[in-house]
Amino acid sequence: MTIYIIYTRGSVRYLRFFAKSLVSFSNYNYRLVANGCSANDIAHLKELCREYPDRLYLDVISKKVVLPHGEVLDSLALAHSERYFCFMDSDIFATVYLPDLEALMNANQLSAMFSAMPLWVKQEHETMLNEFNEIIGTFNRTENDICIGGTYFAIYNHEHLLSVIRDFEVSFDSFFFNQLAEPLQKVLTSLNLNKRLYDTGKIINILLAHRDRKMDNIHLPQLCHIGGTSFEVQNRYRGFFLLKKLKSFVANLTIVKRFRNNRPDNISLLHKRYTSQREFQINYEQRIVYRDVVRGYFLELFCALSKKSKLPELPKLASAEILKKIETGREQYILAFEKFNR
Repeated sequence: MTIYIIYTRGSVRYLRFFAKSLVSFSNYNYRLVANGCSANDIAHLKELCREYPDRLYLDVISKKVVLPHGEVLDSLALAHSERYFCFMDSDIFATVYLPDLEALMNANQLSAMFSAMPLWVKQEHETMLNEFNEIIGTFNRTENDICIGGTYFAIYNHEHLLSVIRDFEVSFDSFFFNQLAEPLQKVLTSLNLNKRLYDTGKIINILLAHRDRKMDNIHLPQLCHIGGTSFEVQNRYRGFFLLKKLKSFVANLTIVKRFRNNRPDNISLLHKRYTSQREFQINYEQRIVYRDVVRGYFLELFCALSKKSKLPELPKLASAEILKKIETGREQYILAFEKFNR
């Protein structure tokens, strides 16, 4: 089985040892997909492929711009020829040997299997409640227990996947409900899944469920997913890092904390987007409280390890669940860095 790993501009330097861990802890082949990567990024990927010539292969899908993730997945899926179509985020590394994923698919007669939720996602936040109006990437099942998966680590029965794409004329792209054809809107409404927004891959997964294709979210403890490293790298390159630091400083001023606590309706523009308080809270925690802090921490950890300088202290987070995952991930990250980053 071949697994696609998609890289974007500037991220390869920080993530190339992740690919080495995957090669070492599995029997799979990997296609390293360069999406809008720089010449330096591509040179690093070529070097990786030369190191593992029978396991790693390079695909340069775009040199000039970073294409939307869904568009890249569509291109790869349509050109693919194996029984299973598998892809994963570039900031996922292996800690021990992976199980036989093809055997899991076959034994459970699955059309799709999903895994590798980011470290900054609480387990309770993986379920999309009926009252919510957007199906975001971190929701992998509905309140009615429909599997809607994700695009962090996914394996599809290629034939079943292409059948949905062709029959419904859909893609891996994210969609607003009003962008969809009327017959598809009726299908989603019949499933009580007529929502404002569908994140990457969600429409395809819902349609697989609509066809009674069996799918499952599984936990693979052999994988560690930081979540959002590419975005963090891009933000820092664009000069947003200092602005984020300033915002963090201002947000921690006592007067701002008091205002935030006393006036919850004003703490974020997210309130204008989400009418459900629960939906707002999940998005606020994921996007602002946890995600940016966690992915920023691991980028700083990489820099400290590379320079052999003092390691950054663990971030102070209110969630014991997420803090525990970060502590474990930090230990695994250091071990992987020491073993594979050379």
